[in-house]
Amino acid sequence: MVALIPHDQFRLSQQQVSQLTAVSLKQTHPLSGTVAPLLRHLGSNLPAWDEFGGYQLARNTVDLLATALDGAMGGECHADAKSRQREMVNSYIEAHLDDVELGPARIAAAHFMSVRTLHALFEKEPFSVAALIRHRRLAKAARMLRDPLLADLPVQAIGARVGLADAAGFSRMFSKEFGATPGKYRNAS
Repeated sequence: MVALIPHDQFRLSQQQVSQLTAVSLKQTHPLSGTVAPLLRHLGSNLPAWDEFGGYQLARNTVDLLATALDGAMGGECHADAKSRQREMVNSYIEAHLDDVELGPARIAAAHFMSVRTLHALFEKEPFSVAALIRHRRLAKAARMLRDPLLADLPVQAIGARVGLADAAGFSRMFSKEFGATPGKYRNAS
């Protein structure tokens, strides 16, 4: 079975995602008996899932698959201490996106490092720490705006749920990232 999943949907590091092509989940893996049958079942019933919370089910399935593949790849993805630190910071950011105060100083303090060390950790990455937070918040907001189960939730509430409580600022950042206001983006999807 081959699963095609957009990179930004996988909650794994960039390094891990780049190593996922043709990774097999061996039968001895504790999750193999769960993941493969679930993917087969979901794939064969795809049209029916939209009315039963398909988006959230897909999100949870991707998380389960990421967990299984992370274990299947073992320690080979954790080449060095800096890579592990970046992964820990990425996980922290993902877990605290709703925190309005989330920023480099808070992240550095939570990981017992200076802000300067934190910035140095991400200097060769595609995003700086602040840009990564903004990117993740906007990506999560976009997913929420596409989610039919959240269609009744006001756009401003979605911004607040991703730590962007200022409605005008949220709309401006979202428009810059996606080329449409959150409301227009929601209507188009």
